[in-house]
Amino acid sequence: MHMDQYAVIMYVFFWVVRIRGCVRRWPQPLLRGPEWFFNVHVQPGFYEVEGRKLLHRYRMRMFIPFAVDIPLAIAIFLSGRLELLNWLILGLCAMIHINHSYSVDLAERQARPLAVPEA
Repeated sequence: MHMDQYAVIMYVFFWVVRIRGCVRRWPQPLLRGPEWFFNVHVQPGFYEVEGRKLLHRYRMRMFIPFAVDIPLAIAIFLSGRLELLNWLILGLCAMIHINHSYSVDLAERQARPLAVPEA
């Protein structure tokens, strides 16, 4: 097998892993139960209005790496320089982790004003 074929196989495998990661991260804000948003204890009814918006924004930010990846991958495939897929994968790995950390932190900061007051 040629190195370009390995790069394409790795890229396809990378997509499968990324999709699984999105499916796994989708319910993450609610893992502790409906009275929590990540690590923020929220008031009853949080997910009816403001919490629903925060949850939607968090989930949409998960797709930012896909929006960066698709045009770059198209350019790489059209150029025929498939060895660049390896660098794309490395760059996207860093971007995915940074994006996720930022998204969780931002969502928690936005939810804190709506948190249950501590006694």
